[in-house]
Amino acid sequence: MGSVTDEVWRLNLDSLQSSIKENEYVLKESLILNQIYPNPFSNSITIEYKLKKPVEVTISIYNHLGQKVKGITERKSVGQQKIEWSCKELPVGIYFCVLKTNKGIQTTKMIKS
Repeated sequence: MGSVTDEVWRLNLDSLQSSIKENEYVLKESLILNQIYPNPFSNSITIEYKLKKPVEVTISIYNHLGQKVKGITERKSVGQQKIEWSCKELPVGIYFCVLKTNKGIQTTKMIKS
């Protein structure tokens, strides 16, 4: 039989997992990250996503150290969206594209070659 502490942790973990699943569903209902191409990329990259509802989208690019190298804010657009980003100045390496709305966050790994 587990201790009281084990039961409290189990309850908190179950609650957290349920909350994560609900947030994933809400995010999928409002934002779909279609593709990022080409990946690997060299001089520029295209980020495509679709919004089902009018929300503000913040797109941030981070390097492998977690440092923000670019920030883009798109305001209240609906439907298919496409952003082309010229990134010639970035060194070769691994980057992360983070799309954020008030409903959640999606992250995708990108490789600059």
